[in-house]
Parts: sequence; structure tokens; C-alpha cells
Amino acid sequence: MKYSRYNSIITISKNHHLLYNAISDNFIFLTDITYQDYKNNNANELYEHNVFLHNQLVEIKGIIEESIDEIKTVTDLIKKTDNDNTSYYLYINPTLDCIFNCWYCYESHLKGSKMSPKIIKSVNKLITNIIREQQDLQFFTISFFGGEPLMYFNTVAKPIIKHLEQEIASSKVKVHIHFTTNGYLLNSRLINYLKGKSISFQITLDGAKEDHDKTRFTKNGIGSYKRIINNIKELAKSGINVILRINYTTSNILSIHEIQHDLKDLEFQYRNNINIDLQKIWQDQDANTDITTNAAISKYVELFQSEGYNVSSHKILHSVIDSCYGDKRNQALINYNGDVFKCTARDFLTENRLGYLNQNGIIIWEKNSLERRMTSKFNRPICHNCRIAPLCGGGCSQQAMENLFANECLYHYTKQDIDNIILNRFEFLVVNRYKK
Repeated sequence: MKYSRYNSIITISKNHHLLYNAISDNFIFLTDITYQDYKNNNANELYEHNVFLHNQLVEIKGIIEESIDEIKTVTDLIKKTDNDNTSYYLYINPTLDCIFNCWYCYESHLKGSKMSPKIIKSVNKLITNIIREQQDLQFFTISFFGGEPLMYFNTVAKPIIKHLEQEIASSKVKVHIHFTTNGYLLNSRLINYLKGKSISFQITLDGAKEDHDKTRFTKNGIGSYKRIINNIKELAKSGINVILRINYTTSNILSIHEIQHDLKDLEFQYRNNINIDLQKIWQDQDANTDITTNAAISKYVELFQSEGYNVSSHKILHSVIDSCYGDKRNQALINYNGDVFKCTARDFLTENRLGYLNQNGIIIWEKNSLERRMTSKFNRPICHNCRIAPLCGGGCSQQAMENLFANECLYHYTKQDIDNIILNRFEFLVVNRYKK
């Protein structure tokens, strides 16, 4: 027997310690005495010295057989998750054009770009091929991205949605439709058309009104905040789920509470349709996240939850069993011109494409790009020995491809960072056990 390489011990009070195992995602508590028993004995000696503690550790996989290769265990779990064939995630960029020009946007907006009837026909053939040929398929998610995907809704997105609905009419495949949009072009007619479908939206606010309108305004200089807030309310009242992403920086964080005030007139029974997602924009990542900022985030989480909204927490890491969509074999992004990508968080330049969609609705992956990507994760030795490897997985496939020869933590986690990740996970597990 041996101790798991993915055990962590964190002192949580003067005489108590938390022992967490990242493989089983489970924990036990140690006193000072049992902590010394663990520290001063190997796994076999511990059985003779403290059989109760030994058995506790076996139960949470903190003690395992010598023959078990835990690196292979994590690798196999990553492969199982990312090669799941019961779901397909198809992303569509109807256009790379946009009505706004946000300063932090990583995309090169292409004025006048629009998916042609020829490419739409190929996309529809791709949908048909997937639904008819993938026998194990149970769920199909189509996500419209961009650019602003609502710019050409009637001529691009709507025909594709209609074709998808026709294809699944006689099948058991469940469909979900998603739009990542700025929300400005929504109107009652469009909402009424989408109402009743399995559909969701992600809409972003760049802070409260004053900050948002400095970033997101029309070509005539008119602010967009009020209109977007009203559209979010109308979606929620129509039973449509909205991920309300709130971009914050160190300069706008203290005004976020104004958003809650501007949603105040939304009836309580509709608020459950809104999921608040607080995100620090990446250009501000190097700015010091001070105590004031962290305290403000915690306050806003509690505030929105108390008002009946769902709130996402990005502190709860589990990127192995809940990996990024771009890591999935059954996922592709079709650009307006037929270029194929995986990641939506990079610029959609043709020189960066992984392949293209042909006229028969078949994705041609160039230079073995799909297989290279599918085998890129969790290859760095430093990740193999990290005690949160079963939670982190060493980063997504996009990051792995961009850092093939780096043997360092892509997130530059310190020991304290790792401890905090574990403590956040512990809190999450305890809260969910209490709910059950």
C-alpha cells in the first residue's frame, strides 16, 4: 500500500487539519495526534499504528495499492470525459461583424462579413450527418457566437435552427440552442419566436451603467446599458435562461451593486432564470486583486443570491470532469466562411484554423490537428506531480497546444493558491452535502 500522490493536508485551526484527496474528491479531518500518525508512518506502518485512520484513508483513496498508477488514472479520466460521444457541441459564427467595438475584445471584427447560403447549406449537411450517423448521440447543443450573432438572425441563425429542428423531429436527440450576444438587437418578435424552445443566452455588461456605456455604445455614441437591461428582463419573463456575465475591473468593481438595483423591478419568480457570472476581464488580470476587491465580490455573490438570482462560482475548480467545450472531440466551431476552429477565445484568422467544412458537410481537419489536440493535455511532468492534478488537468487543450514545450504551471499557482483551491472545493462539497 502507498499514500496517494494527490493527498493534501491543510491546517484549518490550532489542532485540526483537513486531508483532501483530489482523485476521490473527498476529505477527512485529522487532529494533531492523527496528523502525526500520518506524517510519521508509511501506509503499511499506519495500519499497525492506527487502523481506523488507515481505513478512513483507504475509503477516500488516500491510501491505494502499490500497483495503481495515479497518473494513468487521471489521464484515463481526461480521455473518457473529452471523448464522450453522447453529446455534440456545434458553434457557429454567423458573422465577425459587430455593432460595438469594445476595447478589450480579442477578435478582429470584419465589417460586412456574413455566412453565405453556400456555407449555410454545408452547415445544415453537417448537422444532418452528425444526427444521423452518431448512433450514441443523445444531446446536441448549437451555440451562435461571433461577432454579434443576432445581426443576421433571419438569414443565418433562423434557417439553421429550422433545419436542426426538422432533423431531430423523428429522433430521440435532445437539442439546446445558445446565443452569446451583447443583447442589444433583441426585440419582442425575436423573443416570441424563441420562447418555448430549449434556449439560453449569455449577455455581458461591462459594469454598471456609467462604466458600461463608456465601452459599449452604438456608432452614434448612444449608450446601450438601459436597452440591454430591459432585454434581459424580457428574456427572463419569457422563461428563457440568461447567463448575465458582469465584466469587472479594479476600477469598476465598487459600482456593481447598481446592476442589482437596475434589475429590482423584475418579479421575484423570474429571477431564477438569470445566472450571474462575475468575471474579471483578462486585460486586468495583472492588476492587484486586493482585499477590497475580493470582499466586494463576496458581497455581490451574497447580494445577488439573496435577491433570488443564481450565481456562478469560478472558485470551484474541476476542469477534468467538467472540461472546456473546446477539449471535446465532439465539438467544432464553424466560422462564417467555413473555416473550422475549436476555441472561441482566440482570433478567427484563417491562418489559425484547424480545418474547413466541405460542401458535403464534412469537417476536414488539416495537419492532423484534431488528433494532435486530443492528445495534448496533461503531458507536463510538473502537472503529473501536482496535488490538484485531478481537478486542474494541467490546463485546456488550447493552452496545451500553445505551450507544448513548457514544463511549468500554466497558471503559475503558488502553494497558497493550491491550498485556496482545495479549501474552496471543500466548502463547495460541504454545502452540497448539507443541501442533500
